[in-house]
Amino acid sequence: MEKNEMTAAQLLRKAAEGGFEGSTGETYRNISVLMGASRNVLSSETCRALAGKIEAEIEEARRTTLTGIIAGMAAMNGWPQPGCGEAPRNWIDRCFLPRPRFEDGEPVQFGDEVELSDHDSFAAKSMLFGSSGSVRIASVGNGSGYVVPPPFKRPAPEVLDADGVPIHVGDTVWLLDSGHDFEVTAFAKRKGRLVQCRSLETGDSVNIGAESLTHEEPDSLEKLHRDMAAFAEVGADCTSDCCRGFAGRLAALVEKGGE
Repeated sequence: MEKNEMTAAQLLRKAAEGGFEGSTGETYRNISVLMGASRNVLSSETCRALAGKIEAEIEEARRTTLTGIIAGMAAMNGWPQPGCGEAPRNWIDRCFLPRPRFEDGEPVQFGDEVELSDHDSFAAKSMLFGSSGSVRIASVGNGSGYVVPPPFKRPAPEVLDADGVPIHVGDTVWLLDSGHDFEVTAFAKRKGRLVQCRSLETGDSVNIGAESLTHEEPDSLEKLHRDMAAFAEVGADCTSDCCRGFAGRLAALVEKGGE
């Protein structure tokens, strides 16, 4: 074991036993060697360093023991667990001072995002407690602004399409593999990324995985025809680059299957 990895007790025991490189027959000199002192004597500097090492180990043992007791009590009673490195006083403040709670039991902290509606949320700036035990959360420090009663919900995570663009109700989206267009009507299961859509062609409702949708209309023969017709309608001359662009799109579509 390296010297700097030893506890104070291990260091003192090693100094008494000797038998290491640089050791002598005198324990006090061995302590100096193990502590890395500049002089081979037990100086006041070495004693202070050893005392500091002992105190630090006692404090770490006390903190670790207390953290273990708190974690055990929390698990036994169904309380929120202390965070990694969270001081006991901060854990008590977070979990046991009067505080509205989210649906999963975690207390709402100042600054947490609270759901206001399907697509809106606000940061909690004040908490209002009534004499009857009622509680509300407000978006402004003086209790005004948006105010919501329980149950308090976290905003649903954003549902992203295949390109990483957020999907909202009312959006027009396209199916990647077929190019069919849909209108987003709801989220069938937000956490599962299932999007409820209505076909703009047939009107049928269907659930589609968000990763299969895009907000960019995929290229198709129909789209290519529209683009060429629009180009001709404005009376623009088709340059070689323009023609190559249309030809390249047509070749890619034919290779894909001519959809």
